[in-house]
Amino acid sequence: MSSYCYSPKDQILFLGLTNGKLFQYKSKTMDQSSIFKKGKEPDITPIDSPHCHKGSIRKIIYARMQEKLDVLITASADRTIKLWEPSNVKSNPCFQTIVGHEGSILDMVYIEKVNQLITSSTDRTMRIWVIDQSRQLLYYPWFVINQRIQDFTSINLTQDMDVWINCIAV
Repeated sequence: MSSYCYSPKDQILFLGLTNGKLFQYKSKTMDQSSIFKKGKEPDITPIDSPHCHKGSIRKIIYARMQEKLDVLITASADRTIKLWEPSNVKSNPCFQTIVGHEGSILDMVYIEKVNQLITSSTDRTMRIWVIDQSRQLLYYPWFVINQRIQDFTSINLTQDMDVWINCIAV
C-alpha cells in the first residue's frame, strides 16, 4: 500500500497500491474489530478500470465537487492524475485522466472553496488545475491547467540541483 484516504460520510477506506491499483473497504463502522474479524479477511474490493495507473499511487483525495458529486482524485508516479466516481465502481469509474507533468507526481491538494487542484512533481514544477467553466453543463467537472510554476533550483544554488516540492499544505 502506498497511499490511503478515508471518507467518513460513506465509511469507505480507499487504498492505493504501488502497482497502480485502487481498492476500497466499506464498513458500517471503522473500528478495528469490524475490520479484522478473527479468522476472516477484510472485505476489500478492487476498483476495476481499464484506466488504472501504471505506477505507484502517491496520493488519494476524497472531495465533494459542485455541491453534489463525490470524487476520488489519485496522483501517481506514472505522471498522471485521475478522477474517479467512487459510487460508480461497477462500470468505468474513471472519468478523467489529467496529463501535463513530466515527472512523478509527489503531492497534491484540492481546495474546495475555489475548486482548484494543486500538484507538485519531480519535474520541478507545481501546477494549478481549475475546472473548465466552458464545460460546466456536464455532470462531471473537467480540470484544465491554469498555472505552471517551475524551476525551484533558484531557491538555493549552492545545494544539489535536484530540488522539488515534496509536499503541499493549504
